[in-house]
Amino acid sequence: MWAQCWRLRRRFAYFSCFCLSLLGAPRLLLASSGMGPAFVAPLLRYGTIPMVAGLLNMATNKLAVKMMFYPLRFVGVGRIGWQGIVPSKSLQMANKIVDDVMLRLIDVQKLFARLPPDKIAAALDPMLLRVGNELARELLRARSGVASTLASPVIGSRVFNESLVAQGRELVVDFVRQVQADPDIVFSLRHLITSGFQADAGRLVRLFERCGDQDLAFVVRSGLWLGGALGVLQALLFYYWNPWWSLALTGAVVGMVTDQLALKLIFEPVEPCVVGPIRLQGLFLRRQAEVSELFADFMEAEVTSPQLLWAELMQGANCEAFWSLFDARVVAFMQARSAFRPLLGERDWEWLTAELGARVRRELPNDVHRVHELTREALQLRPLMTEKMQELSSAEFERVLHPVFEEDELTLILIGTALGAIAGAVQARV
Repeated sequence: MWAQCWRLRRRFAYFSCFCLSLLGAPRLLLASSGMGPAFVAPLLRYGTIPMVAGLLNMATNKLAVKMMFYPLRFVGVGRIGWQGIVPSKSLQMANKIVDDVMLRLIDVQKLFARLPPDKIAAALDPMLLRVGNELARELLRARSGVASTLASPVIGSRVFNESLVAQGRELVVDFVRQVQADPDIVFSLRHLITSGFQADAGRLVRLFERCGDQDLAFVVRSGLWLGGALGVLQALLFYYWNPWWSLALTGAVVGMVTDQLALKLIFEPVEPCVVGPIRLQGLFLRRQAEVSELFADFMEAEVTSPQLLWAELMQGANCEAFWSLFDARVVAFMQARSAFRPLLGERDWEWLTAELGARVRRELPNDVHRVHELTREALQLRPLMTEKMQELSSAEFERVLHPVFEEDELTLILIGTALGAIAGAVQARV
């Protein structure tokens, strides 16, 4: 934390020196050139206004972009300090991603329908064999008599294992199909997304930086040419209307307008507008195909991977419903074989029913890695999200990145306005 604080202080010091050099360097250069005061004074007074406006707005825009994302954790003393806008509002922004984007890309029921029950059951054969053999041995150890002695060599034999595999696959297949019938009972897409972003403070930052890298760079660069262009008007106005506070006022206006124009150019117009040979549309919206691929790659790798999908089922918001459904499936599975109940006796039958569910609950988290790659191949989440995202309307697609600017838009504008006013006041006094 202190390292981040020190870096911020050092950058602020560099920024302050940079601003002072903008004001002092032209005076030194012109003074050393031997030009007379009659030429130097007006050039220094008016000619540096566009340069300072452009460079200062570029610097403030860069600072504002950094403040959107960093530091990842609060840096300061008590309540005085700063945390990046995005990490400080990660839950709120993650919910916006779910509502505005993910629910349009993923239909949970259709997604789970892609899972192949037979292949999942086959992949879990080693676990089912292990659990079945353990339970059989424990039953025999608890019993005595001729039947137990005769049955002991059978456990672990090829015939016994084949029977276990067949019975176990039937149990798993039936359970997977029951999950597929109504996956919303046992799986929460919202919790998967929000918990994924909250677990890693930098994950949401990386998503926005990856999808909006060109647009964030545009915000910074636009400060130079928009600020410089408006700085020319600022200098002309100051030439005719030059009380010292007028330059501070116009500097604040330049800082405010450049930031607002940059945001407008990124996201507006939302729908393409053709004027003669020119096609007008927000810069971010033109990149829909490219951003769709970047977004899908990131989400599959870091938020909706098979590992995280299965973790959500077994340990997530609806995990109790998941295991309750499995326990009910085990009871139904055993009831279908109640003809064997008298052979074991009531007590052992109840023990076996309870233990089967408990052992699978304990062992599945250790063996679920066997179905990760199978899940990835079956769901095809990356191409699914890419295709669906490319099909979004421009208005729907705009919600992918715009929320981050909406959260910080006022901060971005206020910083540009305040520093523009300060720079104008200092220039007027130089």
